[in-house]
Amino acid sequence: MKNVLIHIALFFLYNNCYAANDSLPACINTMKISSESVVTEYEYKGQRWFVFTKIVPPNKNEISDRIYKTQFYDANCKLVCTWTKGGVTGMNKVTPDTIEKAKIKKIKVVSPVTTQKQKEHWENVLPDTIVNLAHRKHSEWIEQRSYKGEYLYIFQDITVTLTSKVIFNGSYYNNKGEIIFYPKEIGIAYWWHYYNNKFIGTQFRPGYR
Repeated sequence: MKNVLIHIALFFLYNNCYAANDSLPACINTMKISSESVVTEYEYKGQRWFVFTKIVPPNKNEISDRIYKTQFYDANCKLVCTWTKGGVTGMNKVTPDTIEKAKIKKIKVVSPVTTQKQKEHWENVLPDTIVNLAHRKHSEWIEQRSYKGEYLYIFQDITVTLTSKVIFNGSYYNNKGEIIFYPKEIGIAYWWHYYNNKFIGTQFRPGYR
């Protein structure tokens, strides 16, 4: 019963949330569109934090005492906090433990992508320079990460054939096709797959889904 109520609440949230808008940081908006998730914005000590929630139908076989993990990302798409709840012991833990739970305040909810036009935008936002580089490298996969307010891209290593997982090697490139050496603290990864003569974005790491 508890689990059903949770899903009903999520369904209500989905149908009563804010429309998608441009007020989200660029990389957060990209993640929202690619994953078709509801984004909940929080405020923590003056910082904007974001949580992504997939809306799924209730599963009658789902265990009601399962452990739930809520992951918070900052405006640069960097994972900054994980809140773990549930389980038989009623876990309620935040990592890192320096985070003050009481100061994580919900601000608003933003809906997932809702129109075909927005979906088509996600399928076509790769810079032409990156698409051309991928074709020259014969790479069917591109990994994209955020770094200092821009996106960086690294390409599939097609010489690695002894594993079912896609391996990314070499240098990172910015959207102008320039090599960026040794980037640090790059944001959460997203991937692009060449399918039906175009690159389409996905939140699932190739070979790990």
